[in-house]
Amino acid sequence: MERNADLLEPIRAAFAKVASVDVHDETLRRWHRRGVGGIKLKAWRVAGQLVTTASEVLEFIRRTNAKEPGA
Repeated sequence: MERNADLLEPIRAAFAKVASVDVHDETLRRWHRRGVGGIKLKAWRVAGQLVTTASEVLEFIRRTNAKEPGA
């Protein structure tokens, strides 16, 4: 059976797995709601829990790091 990298998982767990860092829950919620420089972390609420995929976390990191400083 092929492992699917796009499985939904709690936002904190997905971020920790991809970025290997522990980010505060409120920071993750803020990145989802308001974003960073207009770039939002895509996530969905399922059964009251905020979930996302590893690929969405990678895309968020890629896009926020590609943004020019001061832009």
